[in-house]
Amino acid sequence: FKYFLTLTFVLIGTNLNSSEFKLKTLSDENAICNNGENANYWIADQGTNKWLIQLPGGGAAWDIKTYNSRDKTKKENIKKPDNLFLQISSSAIASQLYDIGYNVIKIHYCSSDLYAGDHYNSINNKKIPFKGRVIISEILKDYDDRLNNSKDTIVAGTSAGVYGILLNLDLFSQLNNSRFILDSIWR
Repeated sequence: FKYFLTLTFVLIGTNLNSSEFKLKTLSDENAICNNGENANYWIADQGTNKWLIQLPGGGAAWDIKTYNSRDKTKKENIKKPDNLFLQISSSAIASQLYDIGYNVIKIHYCSSDLYAGDHYNSINNKKIPFKGRVIISEILKDYDDRLNNSKDTIVAGTSAGVYGILLNLDLFSQLNNSRFILDSIWR
């Protein structure tokens, strides 16, 4: 019975796909979060020719007050790789498409600019980067050959991610076989 409980705990507490998800950090010095650190994103690469690129929501910094009230995690890159699996599995669409053979790129939203900026704003006497478009562009460059040879590329956005798709449509529409999912009730 002791061994049965141990085996049950191990099987329930372990997800067999969790080792497939990796945290990647962009190397371009301009692809940075609001705090000035290089942006990062989640990748679940199965080596297939089908892709999901996901842009999660998270609001935006409309003004200094909004920026100052934003949660710190929405202004910085991901610090803890031990959260890797939890971040990817929190998305139903990523889990579903991964299960049917899609590679998944889930972008961490840390630019407060609807994924669209390539500038700095002066906030509290500091020069704050708003580089969402640069982050998107660099991720697409990292997978340029594979995305251009993709059999199917789905770009999905929620809330601020919907704006991110629309404001970067010129970049995403260059991908072969691209389709879009815009998930936002009030937009």
